[in-house]
Amino acid sequence: MRNLLAAFAAVFLCAVPAAAGTLSVADQVALSGEWHADGTANPCKPGENAPMKMTIEFAATGGTVALDDGSEAAGNYVIKSAQSGKDGVTFDLGANGTLHFNRIGGKLKALNSATGVADFTGKIFERCFPPADRSAIKLQKADLQYLSSGMPPDVPIFIDSRAPKACKAIEYQYLAIDLVGPIRFALGRGNSFAVGEKLADGKKVSLARDEITNWRLEKAMVAPGGYELTVTELIPPNFSRGDTTTIFLKKTAKGFDIPAWKRSYVRCTKDSLAAE
Repeated sequence: MRNLLAAFAAVFLCAVPAAAGTLSVADQVALSGEWHADGTANPCKPGENAPMKMTIEFAATGGTVALDDGSEAAGNYVIKSAQSGKDGVTFDLGANGTLHFNRIGGKLKALNSATGVADFTGKIFERCFPPADRSAIKLQKADLQYLSSGMPPDVPIFIDSRAPKACKAIEYQYLAIDLVGPIRFALGRGNSFAVGEKLADGKKVSLARDEITNWRLEKAMVAPGGYELTVTELIPPNFSRGDTTTIFLKKTAKGFDIPAWKRSYVRCTKDSLAAE
């Protein structure tokens, strides 16, 4: 997805923080959330687009970092291990290398960019949004693995069974359930890229479709035979809050049914999809 500013001067590359130990729970909480890179007068001010966003999550996944500069280099990476030293923190991203940050008055300064990750060396990040309260997400890790589109390694989505080839379909509608956050929790119904492209070109799509909709996910819990999600519809164009409802996801061998919608969905992992 998008292109980054060039690396800052070599002076920022020299000192790598000494990693003294694994992150404490307090450290994980302090690091979790959405961080915006410097590049505007106030990178956290609404309407001022920071050149890069970094989202760090520990509570659900055990450790992920998402980097988005608006280019194709954007991506989501698993933190294999994280260490804290006197001067900063280190994230081991496995095959993607290691990230090092210095702590400067509550901000993070990137001392390097890991292999395969967009270059943001020297950028200073400010935490603009802390993690959301997870107390209403009453699910175990296995449930999050099954349901949540942000959970590695499967990163599942749920394809509307009216697409005959399910995970191998090119044209389909899907549900994405974000129970990871960390900034907010959400349910979204969308079209595959192929459907969206046809509609944008004014072409007909034979696939039966429902309206594209986004919901804020308020609560999630296990229920007999499946899960209950309490969601509030977000109404475009300003995403004002609409009706709040509770829907039952009846677990099936292939995914789940939503009886209230008279819809069935097939669970597809990122590796099983034929197309996005």
